[in-house]
Amino acid sequence: MRTRKVYKAILYFFVMEKNISIILTMFLILVMILGFVSARYVVPSKDIEVQKTVIPFKDEVSVNKTVEIEKPSEEEKNISDWIYQEDAEGVIVRGEWYFGESNLYDGDWSSYDFESMAKSSYLELIYTKAPGAIGAVWKVKDGDGTTNLTIPDSCFNSDSEELLFRVQSGGDNGEMLVSWSCYNDGSWMQLRFTRRTRSIYEEGIYWELDKILEESVNFIPPIEGDNSVKQAGFIHLNLESSFEKVSKWVYNLYKDGGLYRSYDSSVINQAIPRIEDNSMISAGSDYTCFLKQDGSVKCQGSANINGQANDYSGNDVIQVSAGAAYTCFLKQDGSVKCQGANDYGQANDYSGNDVVQVATGMLHACFLKQDGSVQCQGKNMNHDADDYAGNDVVQVSAGRYHTCFLKQDGSVQCQGHDSFGSIGQDRDYTGHDVVQVSAGGDHTCFLKQDGSVQCQGDNYNGKSENYHGNDVVQVATGLLGTCFLKQDGSVQCQGYNSYGELDAYTGDDVIQVTMGNYHTCFLKQDGSVHSQGANYYGQAENYVGNDIKTTPYYYFLGLEDGDYSIIATVCDDVGECSSTETRAISIISGPPIVQEEDLTKTYPRSSTKVKKIPKIGRKVEEIQLMPQEFLQEKIIYLNFFDNFEDGIIFLN
Repeated sequence: MRTRKVYKAILYFFVMEKNISIILTMFLILVMILGFVSARYVVPSKDIEVQKTVIPFKDEVSVNKTVEIEKPSEEEKNISDWIYQEDAEGVIVRGEWYFGESNLYDGDWSSYDFESMAKSSYLELIYTKAPGAIGAVWKVKDGDGTTNLTIPDSCFNSDSEELLFRVQSGGDNGEMLVSWSCYNDGSWMQLRFTRRTRSIYEEGIYWELDKILEESVNFIPPIEGDNSVKQAGFIHLNLESSFEKVSKWVYNLYKDGGLYRSYDSSVINQAIPRIEDNSMISAGSDYTCFLKQDGSVKCQGSANINGQANDYSGNDVIQVSAGAAYTCFLKQDGSVKCQGANDYGQANDYSGNDVVQVATGMLHACFLKQDGSVQCQGKNMNHDADDYAGNDVVQVSAGRYHTCFLKQDGSVQCQGHDSFGSIGQDRDYTGHDVVQVSAGGDHTCFLKQDGSVQCQGDNYNGKSENYHGNDVVQVATGLLGTCFLKQDGSVQCQGYNSYGELDAYTGDDVIQVTMGNYHTCFLKQDGSVHSQGANYYGQAENYVGNDIKTTPYYYFLGLEDGDYSIIATVCDDVGECSSTETRAISIISGPPIVQEEDLTKTYPRSSTKVKKIPKIGRKVEEIQLMPQEFLQEKIIYLNFFDNFEDGIIFLN
C-alpha cells in the first residue's frame, strides 16, 4: 500500500505539476549512458585484438565459385588470359557492419538500390590465388561507380597463397568515406579512396594466368570445303589468324601421301610463284587502298573525282588492286568489282566466277583466271591489253603501258609498249627461275629463286639496276623507282627519290610493299601501314588501325587430277606458329561437279580477331615426325619446319 502511495506521489509531481521537461532530460541522460557503454565494448580499440566473425555467404552452394566468362569490355581491364572469381573464400567483419543495409554480395553490377549505413566499419576479404595466377585485378563497385584496381606486385608477390583485401565504409566520426586496400607485409596499401559516398555494392577478382597460348589460324572462303570434289585444276587459299603480328605464312599442298608443293613466305630458293604484290595493300597513282581483316576495303588520298578512292563496305574482298584513277576488288566468288575512271572500259565489272588475281595498270586491267589464261580490258595501246589464251600463267602484273605474265615454268612473257626495253628483248624472259614479276612505269623486275632481282627497261636514276643480294622476298615497282622487301623485314629502294618515297626502311617488321607514282607504303606485321613520299592528298598517311589483313590470299594453279590435302601455317614475330586443320580436296576431269553447298557465295567474317585457344606444343627435339599416312587416315598432323631452328611443333 505504501509503495502504491509513493508511485502516486511521483506521478503527481511529474504530471500534475507539469514537469515534463525533467522527464525528457532524464531519458536523454539514460540514452547517452547506454551509448557510451556500447561504444566502449562493441567498437574496440585498434590496438586490441578482436574476435573474428566469419559471415556465411548468401548462397552457401556458391562458396569459392570460379567461372570462366567473356573477356572484359574495353572500359574494363584488358587481360590476355584470365578467369573471373565472384566470391571470396572468407569474409571477416571488423567493427560494426550493417549487413541489412549493404548490397555487397548481390552480384548486381548495374544498379544502386540503396545507401549503406555502415560507419567506421571494415570488411576483410580472403581470396586463395588461382592456380597459375601471375597477377590479379580487383573489380570493385561503390557509390562512385565501377573500377578495376590492378593489384600491385608488393601485395600479390608474397609467399602466402592467399590475398587479403579490406573495404572500409565511413570514417571514425561517421563521415562520408570509402576505401579499398590490399594487405602488404604487415600493413594496408590503399588502392582507391573517395569521400563522396559510403555506399559499397560489389567486388570480384580477375586472375591473370601464366598460360601459354596458341593463336588460332583458320581457313575462310573462298577455299573449298573439306572433302570437296571440283573440276577445275586449282585450289584457293585464304586465312584468318588471331596473331597480333604475322611474320610468315606457309602453304603446304600434299598429294598421294607426300608433299606436292610448298610455299614459305620467308624462304629463298623455292620454285613457287609469289603473288603478294598488291594483294593486301595497293598504291595507285596518288592514293592507297588497304584490304581489312573483315573483307572490306579502306582507301585514302586522291582528289577522288571519279570515286577511285571510295571505301568498300562489303565483307567479301580477297585482293585489291589500285590503278591510275580506278580500283578493282577481287571478290570471294571469283567476280571482280571496279570503281573509278572508266574512259576505256578499264573499270568494267567482271561477273564471271573464275578470276583468281587482278592486276591494274594505267588504263587497262587484266584478270588471271583459274584455268591459267588471262583476260584484259581497257585501252589496248600496243597490245598491252591483249588476252592471253594459254593455260600456264600463275601471276600477272600490269605496268603503265605493258603487261607481264609469269608462267608455271618460271619464265615470263610480256606484251605492250616496249618503251626503253621494259618488256625485254623478244618480249620474253626465257629463264626458268622467276618466282614473281612486277611491272612498273617503263621498267619491269623479276624476283628470282635465289633471292636476287633482275630488272629491265628505263634505268633513270638506277631504278632498273639488278640486285644481287640473294635476300629479297618481294619486289615492287612504281613510276620512277623500285623497292625490295628483304628477308629480315627491312626495305631497300632505288631510283629517283623525289619526295622521300624511296627512303630505306630499316625496321624488321614489313611483310608487303606497294608503290604509287610518288609514294610507297609498307604493310607491317601488326596490321598497320607505314607510308612515305608525296602526301598532298593524304595518300602517304600512316594507318595505325592494326586491322589490315596480314595473311594473303593465295592459290595453286595448274593442278593435275588427284586427291589433295592442304595445310596452312602462320608464325608470329617471336617464332610461335599455328596451323589450320587439314582440308581434303579432290580434282577430277570432266563436267563440273554440283556441290551440295554453295561455296562461292559471300560469307560474312568477323571484324575481331579469333579467340585464342590453349596451346599444345613441344620443342622440336622432343618429338619425332609422324608418317604421312595421316593424310589418308585424317589423324593428328604434326607440322615441322626444317628452316625454323628454334621453333615449336604443335599438334592440331
